[in-house]
Amino acid sequence: MEMTQLTLHEDWYLLPEKRSKDTIEPKAIFTKKQLTDKQKSWLKSHDESNWQDIVLTQDYKTPKGFLKKLVWRLPGTFERKDTCGQWITKGCDNVFGHPENKKFVRHSKRSCFRSKCEYCWLEKWLARESHRATTRIENYVKVFKHLQFARHPKFQRKYLNPIHVIVSPSWNDKFISFDQLKNKARKLIEHAGIEGGLMIYHPFSLDEKTGQWVTRPHFHVVGFGWIINTRKISDSDGWVIKNKGLRDSLHSTIYYQLSHAGVSDDVHSITWFGSLGYRAKYADRFKVEEDDETDFCDYCGCMLVDFEFVGQGEPPDYEFVGLVNSKDWKAKETLEQAVDKKEMTRNNIKNRYKNPRKDFINDGQGIGSDYYRFLENIKLKNRKSLDHYHYFSTEFLEKTAKSFIPSYVLSLARRL
Repeated sequence: MEMTQLTLHEDWYLLPEKRSKDTIEPKAIFTKKQLTDKQKSWLKSHDESNWQDIVLTQDYKTPKGFLKKLVWRLPGTFERKDTCGQWITKGCDNVFGHPENKKFVRHSKRSCFRSKCEYCWLEKWLARESHRATTRIENYVKVFKHLQFARHPKFQRKYLNPIHVIVSPSWNDKFISFDQLKNKARKLIEHAGIEGGLMIYHPFSLDEKTGQWVTRPHFHVVGFGWIINTRKISDSDGWVIKNKGLRDSLHSTIYYQLSHAGVSDDVHSITWFGSLGYRAKYADRFKVEEDDETDFCDYCGCMLVDFEFVGQGEPPDYEFVGLVNSKDWKAKETLEQAVDKKEMTRNNIKNRYKNPRKDFINDGQGIGSDYYRFLENIKLKNRKSLDHYHYFSTEFLEKTAKSFIPSYVLSLARRL
């Protein structure tokens, strides 16, 4: 058998492309954030119409059986917090990793990200919620495309193009309790062919003739399926289901529907159901993770640190992201200080939500007794190996905290 030696020729041999998290595609050199014409029209309606005055109250029975009153309003009807609108400037001074040896700066405003905040609802809450919802649907499509291809490359079992559906209740059902209204809407859209998606509740609609908002409850659904039986549902139940079909932009559709969605303290503006619900079979695969994209430079990938403006005049009064003149901006802290501060913040958040009764054992009185700390105080070394019989033995109880242990427990231990 002859052995032949393979030779590599430079004209056809190419190294594989680098596939790493460190590969960052450069974004625009400078991006200034401005309101669109549609956003300006929403602000005009917010200030000039009855946007801030219209209210709808509905009964609501929680999944645990508690009765509540839901007070529905449009977004941005409550006062903002003191920190909303404060400027946050982050930057990267690694000029050797940036085009034209400039510094990278992200100049933005602090936000509470609440839907009811009069300052943050339009530019912050609306953008974040619509982005997360769009990402969840896109992840869902990717997951099921891979699953279908793995099962059979030439057979498509699911409809993976999201559609927009409007569900309007009958006149008799418009003002029933919200849980009954939502449950009936879900049953009807499932009967109509929608297997999963998101649901946004609109208690109000804009009257185009008067320019005022009126009470007109209905739902908007962005989901997957094939709409059928709409005429039959309309004739039997009085509900109207309109199929708006495929949309040109999924993000724009969700963004617009959230702009005038119902806002209440006890209910989320977006609810997921069916195959896109939080308890769905593959829910963990299309879950939207919290990312720290804004904490790193778009060009070199370094962590951003606090920056300040040192140029002439006042700092810019608009939000922007991009490369700036190195002489006008400088860092207020080192990279090591920024890393330590972020780690400290994460630890504080973990401790804030840590269960304070995690190592406590119920003593029968409704009082949490710290078992481990109690054993440390009486200088017992091998505390984890002690069983409950040793803990409640007569000799152990009489030699330790008699005042702490209830008297009936002492008498019970003596009988044993």
